[in-house]
Amino acid sequence: MSHAQPVSVAIALQSPTAPQRPVADSFSAENIGVLNHIRIAALKCRYCAKAEPQEACRVLWNDPVVSKGAFAEVLVPYFAQALGRNVRIFSPGVADVSPDEALLLRLISSLRDGDHASAEFMLRSRIPKHMRRTISFLARGVA
Repeated sequence: MSHAQPVSVAIALQSPTAPQRPVADSFSAENIGVLNHIRIAALKCRYCAKAEPQEACRVLWNDPVVSKGAFAEVLVPYFAQALGRNVRIFSPGVADVSPDEALLLRLISSLRDGDHASAEFMLRSRIPKHMRRTISFLARGVA
C-alpha cells in the first residue's frame, strides 16, 4: 500500500498591484468573514508543515468542536493542489478579491445556501474528479 506524499504548495500572498473587484460589491458581510478565515489560514499555511489531506480530513471529521479556521487551513493548500498551481490569496484587510478567492467564496456560499447545482458545476469545472469530495467536505466546514 503506497502513501501519498504530504501536500506542499506555495501560497501567493500579496496585495493587489492592479485594481481587482472590490469585495463589498460582490459578497455579503458573511462571505467577507469567511474570506478573512481563508486569508488568515493562507498566512499560516506558508509557514507550517502540510498534512496529508485525507489524514487531515479524518482528524477534522472526528473532532466535534473544530473551527472554521481549522478547515480553512487544510482547504487552502489542498485547493491549490487541486488547481495544480499556486493560488492567489490577498493579505487580510485588502478590500479586493482575487479570482481564486472569488471561486472559493462562491463555492462555500453555494454549499452553505444549499445550491448544490452551482456547487457541483464549480467543482466539476475546476477540480479533478478524485479531489472533489475532499474539497467539498472542507468547503462545507468553512461555511
